[in-house]
Amino acid sequence: MTRPRLNAAISRSALSVCISIALARGASSQLVSASATSLSLGDNYTALARGVNAVNWNPANLGQPGNPAFSFGFAGRGAGGMDPISLGDLAQYSGARLPKAVLNEWLSRVKAQGGQSLEAEGSGSFAMSVGSFAFQVATNGYERGKLSPDAVEVLLYGNAGQSGVPRTMSLQGSRTEAALTTTAAASFGQGVDIGIGPINQHFSVGVTVKYIVGNTLLLGEDAGSQLDASPLALDVRFPIIQSDTSLTGMPKRGQGVGVDLGAAWSSGPIAIGATIQNFVNTFKWNVNEMYFRPGGAIFTTSGSRTTDFDAVGMTHVPDSLAASAAALGAQIDAMRFRPSLNVGAAMRVLPFLTAMADVRQELGNGMHLAERTHVGAGAELRIIPFLPIRAGLAAISGGYVASAGAGLDLFVLHVNAAIAARKTEFGQFPSAALTLSFGQ
Repeated sequence: MTRPRLNAAISRSALSVCISIALARGASSQLVSASATSLSLGDNYTALARGVNAVNWNPANLGQPGNPAFSFGFAGRGAGGMDPISLGDLAQYSGARLPKAVLNEWLSRVKAQGGQSLEAEGSGSFAMSVGSFAFQVATNGYERGKLSPDAVEVLLYGNAGQSGVPRTMSLQGSRTEAALTTTAAASFGQGVDIGIGPINQHFSVGVTVKYIVGNTLLLGEDAGSQLDASPLALDVRFPIIQSDTSLTGMPKRGQGVGVDLGAAWSSGPIAIGATIQNFVNTFKWNVNEMYFRPGGAIFTTSGSRTTDFDAVGMTHVPDSLAASAAALGAQIDAMRFRPSLNVGAAMRVLPFLTAMADVRQELGNGMHLAERTHVGAGAELRIIPFLPIRAGLAAISGGYVASAGAGLDLFVLHVNAAIAARKTEFGQFPSAALTLSFGQ
């Protein structure tokens, strides 16, 4: 193989790795809210969620004043992007030759951040409530990937790198993780009215019971890939564990049950709510029913190439690959739903203005389906009663969320839309949601 042909092979191989990282099946969590109303308020909704939204946010709200006698709705929510080289950066030079100054600036940003991050998440749900009872089915997923600085340098400049002088480049640090789950949940909330003189108070408790199914999982992590300069050769080591992708039968990719507990109190213009999500959760991925791909390949200037991407069942991994498979398997085993403590408050400041705030903390490290920490506030303005305008802001682990949205309430029909700018430990990403619901 001539050097140009090797360079082409290296470029194609590197690009394939990047595409697999960037476009691995997108997905999300169990009951991450797909509500456009909650997104427009910066996801500060624990005290106010009613009807179909109470399943995710606080089942106790099903027993609070303002809960509709009947409601049902469809919702969708998604986000995605790249950082520090953004999708906007790529679109700006679509079909054009990149100036060297731009390449240098992009690589400088990647090195400063320690790599190039890619993230996508989305969710869709159907929910229905009848009085104090509610039901929701949600399918959610996420994909998060990272490329090492050297991997990005190879993509931008080829094997000669930024300096134009070939050197050994390490691809270690590159990673991809994707999961898709579906959750069926049933909620119940019961309230009591307590009067103390002229003051009327409403207290309620609630519970949500969930059955979670793991649809798809993929986890891959670079184990020491490198591009050697002399002699020129590419050594790929990117082992992957993936779930069965067959559509026949009922493969047991992952399953479990969960329980959320909630409480709520309101009096006049003030409302307070608290939940412990995943107070109990037995969900676990079935690693033994998955497949291991060694992800090995070697390309040399002599024209030789060796590849090893064939899938083998986790219970039949050869001894030579057992350590690599076990390391990834241990990461998957730790991908559980951890308890999260959520507290929220809301107050109608004026007849047309409501303010709210939330504080959330995940108790432990499990599947990265939402921010570990959240402290935020939001507001809803109804100068025109049937045209609510909303905005929210929150500090989250690794960054922030700034959002805005609006709704249209026509008798029993409610349409809500929201957009958000989100910065996380994976980078900066836009987010959007649209909800169509019916009910009081």
